[in-house]
Amino acid sequence: MYSAEQIKTKDKCLCKLMLLWLMRVVLSVAHRFSQVMVLLTVITISSSWLLTVQFGSVGLIWSNSINMLLRILHRSLCYLHFV
Repeated sequence: MYSAEQIKTKDKCLCKLMLLWLMRVVLSVAHRFSQVMVLLTVITISSSWLLTVQFGSVGLIWSNSINMLLRILHRSLCYLHFV
């Protein structure tokens, strides 16, 4: 049998391992989210410039609409992935 001290030591090690695993998962999700947000930003800036040059202020409105649609789609897919 294990002594009470050995059990406490094993529990602490297990907690540390679980915490490290959780941190790794959170950081990988955050990194992936950041990459997607950079891509969405590049798409938004590009579409803003192209549509504004082509259609004037109406192009800027269309660009913002495209941006919001892409962000809503992204968040919806993330929600569906984690649920």
